[in-house]
Amino acid sequence: MKKGKNKKMGQYTSNWRAGDQPLIFIYLLFKHGAYRQIDYLFLVNKEECVAYLSQQGIKQAYNLGTKLLKKQYADQLIKRIKKYQKKLKIRKVLKKIPVNDLTGKTKLKIWKEIKKIYIEFGQIYLFCEQPVLAPLEEMAVKILGSAEKLLNVFSDPKLLNKINCTSKEKNILKNYFYLSKEKILLHQYFTPWAEALEKLAKNLATSYKLLPEQMLFMLPPEWEKLMLKGTHPVLKEINQRCRGVVLCQKNGKIITRTGKDYRKWRNKIENSQKNILTGLSVYPGIIRGKAKIHRSWLNSRKDLKGHVLVACNTNPQIVPFLKGVKAIVTDEGGLACHAAIVARELKIPCIVGTKIATKVLKDGDKVEVNADKGIVIKIK
Repeated sequence: MKKGKNKKMGQYTSNWRAGDQPLIFIYLLFKHGAYRQIDYLFLVNKEECVAYLSQQGIKQAYNLGTKLLKKQYADQLIKRIKKYQKKLKIRKVLKKIPVNDLTGKTKLKIWKEIKKIYIEFGQIYLFCEQPVLAPLEEMAVKILGSAEKLLNVFSDPKLLNKINCTSKEKNILKNYFYLSKEKILLHQYFTPWAEALEKLAKNLATSYKLLPEQMLFMLPPEWEKLMLKGTHPVLKEINQRCRGVVLCQKNGKIITRTGKDYRKWRNKIENSQKNILTGLSVYPGIIRGKAKIHRSWLNSRKDLKGHVLVACNTNPQIVPFLKGVKAIVTDEGGLACHAAIVARELKIPCIVGTKIATKVLKDGDKVEVNADKGIVIKIK
């Protein structure tokens, strides 16, 4: 565990995102580039990872998002996204990963390719995150006059040509719709690379007589020392990280803390959470049912029929299993997120952006989802 004074307890109150990504995944995305501009904290263990923003972090994300209102800035970002998508589709290096007899240098070369993809993904994907997209979404609603009109245009882009607005306003609308849809596509194109990191971790674990989960909770420099010199990390520290690790920034550097520090942060944050959740209604309806929690980036739950899906967010992989779902509740998202689009298409009551649904609710909890008012209540 790295030394240093703790950050102020209780400072991080806004649940920003949740999933099941391991420490190496989070470290690669958040160490470099854009994400360093906002104040965040992660709680990560073998089962889940949850990110929180401080009030300062919320303001920083919003201020970053205001740059998207400027045509030149947005145009440069969109150009970069299109170029990056082409890189994501070139996957020749990924075909080598299952081979067990690769030399250390060859494995290092594959690792560096994956690492580059991850770092650039982190530099781009932030601008598709809801806290950053918020200024663009607010302006889009203002231009169109209501959230309902925004949803109608999003569902039928041809309506955009019939809207009476200035060229500047039309550019803002186009950029909002583009970035909202690109978040889904970036997730889809990046998935093989996320799977590749886990495959490489398993390969290296076999080669160096470690457990896959130990590889996934090592840091990039530790991977590189292992591949270049065969230097194993201190396993006591790695095993502590698997049980729980805090990842945050301090003086511009990424730091990790385990053991008592992790437990203090987890207890402090989780004890402040409530049983009544509020979010943004994107398709109306009032239902009661039992919750099914879904946090995975790569996998889907197939036992959702007749239940309320409670997820960090949704992705294209889960759509085939949504038939018969009573309602959808997510931690993340705005008017044009994937869950909102799918819920409207399938006519499923849906509330997005609750921030803490996957933390407050557990599998089997009885809930009332009031998607007319944007409220979820845990029924005792």
